[in-house]
Amino acid sequence: MLNSSTATEQFPLVSVIVPVYNVESYLGACIESLVQQDYLNLEILLIDDGSRDGSPQLCEEWAQKDTRIRVFHKTNGGLSDARNFGLDQAAGEYIYFVDSDDVVSSHLISVAMDKVLSEKSDMVFFKYRLLSEDGTDSMVSNDADSFPEEGIVTAKQALADLWSWRMPSHSWQYIAKATLYQSIRFPVGQFLEDVATTVRIVGEASAVYYLPSELYYYRIRNSSILGQPSPQLFIDALTSTIVNDEYARKHFPELVTEELKWSVQYLIMNLFQASGARAQFSNGEYQRYEGHVRSLLKAHCKELGWRNLNGFCKLRLVAIRCGLMPLWSTFSSRRHRNTR
Repeated sequence: MLNSSTATEQFPLVSVIVPVYNVESYLGACIESLVQQDYLNLEILLIDDGSRDGSPQLCEEWAQKDTRIRVFHKTNGGLSDARNFGLDQAAGEYIYFVDSDDVVSSHLISVAMDKVLSEKSDMVFFKYRLLSEDGTDSMVSNDADSFPEEGIVTAKQALADLWSWRMPSHSWQYIAKATLYQSIRFPVGQFLEDVATTVRIVGEASAVYYLPSELYYYRIRNSSILGQPSPQLFIDALTSTIVNDEYARKHFPELVTEELKWSVQYLIMNLFQASGARAQFSNGEYQRYEGHVRSLLKAHCKELGWRNLNGFCKLRLVAIRCGLMPLWSTFSSRRHRNTR
């Protein structure tokens, strides 16, 4: 492990990019976990994306305490825009994104960079834990058991793992070489931006390392984007799915079958959730969304063949074709309430 007794000049500079927007209650804990990293050669870029609470002042106060912190204030452009801004300002050889309401282990960067240097990998993925909103309790993440075994793999294998649900695409779940972002930026104004971006970054890597250590703490908040699903979230999920479809066909045609299986399952999951929230859509908006999803599902299923679909997809596809989604959503909601 790289620690504070090691001369920082011997190790690459890591740029930690933290988009900040109205997170005054959680920002201090996030920044504190970053300044306590035992990998010293880093810069912390706090990108204030037009916050309207006390976050901008907090950023400035922390910058006065630690010279590694650089603060930027910009007009609000959304998470992707703030991340892209950070990429344009970053001076590090490696990039790491952190959400400003989360916290990280003090060993995260040192442990990840140890694998970068010793294994000559372009990216290091690691596991995470769920953190309660008040920060007093942490839990194992739902996808912890599916995380691949420790070791180094090719970009092709890493993409196969992403499209097989063995690994999530969260942008805060990996450290990557800055050159991988050279021609890649996050889609501005779009939710689920990392679903459309991580596959492209992985595809640029020559080697990817899996580190099955829980180094990140993702805070569960009811007011977060994922905590309050909106019509735009489902529409953007569809857009991200199409990006994955096109990327696989163009750059990794040998993985198209694996990607299409992922695509079908992802489309179904989002369609069922959208069906339960259809009252939030404007007139005609849900019908257009559902029609597009149904059309894409039909094409994908025809290409894959019924035998290549798992039981989850087959059962829900039958429900979709028979018009049973509203009934299914109502039953699922009631069962969820009864088990709380």
